[in-house]
Amino acid sequence: MLRYIALFALVACASAHFIMPKCPMVPGKFPFDMEKFHGDWYLTAGNDFALEKKGKCGKITFPTYAKDDKIEETVLSSRYTGVSIKDNTPIAWEAHLQPVVSDKIANFYSVFRAEGSNKYTEIYKQSIVASDYTHYALVLSCKTYFNAEVKNFQRALMAEIWTRQGVTLSQDTYNALTTQLASYGIDAAAIKHVEKC
Repeated sequence: MLRYIALFALVACASAHFIMPKCPMVPGKFPFDMEKFHGDWYLTAGNDFALEKKGKCGKITFPTYAKDDKIEETVLSSRYTGVSIKDNTPIAWEAHLQPVVSDKIANFYSVFRAEGSNKYTEIYKQSIVASDYTHYALVLSCKTYFNAEVKNFQRALMAEIWTRQGVTLSQDTYNALTTQLASYGIDAAAIKHVEKC
């Protein structure tokens, strides 16, 4: 009898494992050079959730470390600004991030809060999946959360393509980046261009 109970528990756990929405396992760019990556980046394209949260005309200034920072203890801060797609009102987010392992791998823990609010989001795992440092960056941010209204687990996933100021991606580069997103189970057709302003 005990074997049947153990077997049932194992099957139930395995079923939950396959049913529960997951964030994709995304390796960050390695090796990653934070000094080359820091500076201004502009939102060029994203999935619906990213565009709902970040709007159009998006700009973020990615920080870098001070020379004397202890990387494993340092939390970086940055500011995001944009314009709501729904009603053209300004959007401003404060972001804090910390490397998961090392500054040489582009995987971070990150939290966000709307400017003027004291409430932070839950923790996202954020990965800079690809970047050539001067033209494009492919960024994924994801968290799993419990939706109390419908009593189930869901994921919040932001898939974004960023460029430097004045850069327009070739169709080949754009296609390569969206194909890379598809390799993580993200619908490439769901990525939409957004106005850079």
